[in-house]
Amino acid sequence: MNLGKIIAFSGSHGTGKTTAAHALAVKLKLENPGAKIGFLSEVARECPYPINRKGGAEGQLWIFGQQLSRELSLCAQNDIVVADRCLLDCVAYASVLRLGHVVGKLAWTYEIYVHEVKPYKEIRILPPKKTFLAADGVRDTSIVFQRNVHKALVDLHKRYSGPVDVVWPEEEASNGSV
Repeated sequence: MNLGKIIAFSGSHGTGKTTAAHALAVKLKLENPGAKIGFLSEVARECPYPINRKGGAEGQLWIFGQQLSRELSLCAQNDIVVADRCLLDCVAYASVLRLGHVVGKLAWTYEIYVHEVKPYKEIRILPPKKTFLAADGVRDTSIVFQRNVHKALVDLHKRYSGPVDVVWPEEEASNGSV
């Protein structure tokens, strides 16, 4: 089954992924009125375990499992799916949290997923903004943590994206960091 239906946004917290994903979903619906457009919002907000800098293996595994399950379900039910995260985001957070034993297993699962299931049509990377992070009760407000997650994501996308079209932000493409 070649799904290739997901257009996902990837980036650390507070980069505008949800806003961009909603705008894209609306645009796609207007351009394709007969198409079934699915939307997958970030699952981390529902996580029953601590996340961000307080997170551990349980939280990252829960988020990864939920994201994977929902991506597969939405692909089965829709023509196009827009997601404000991709599975590799979870691997980046696990990496920054120094959960090496979890990182390897999640990255291995991600690699099988993108090569065998082929769910992603495109992954659009959003870099951190040059502003402060607003406290919303879920997001971590540490700029250092956010930038560390972004750096881990860039490294992981270079290593594991495989057959996925990755759209890099202009600033990273122009300065040679990709």
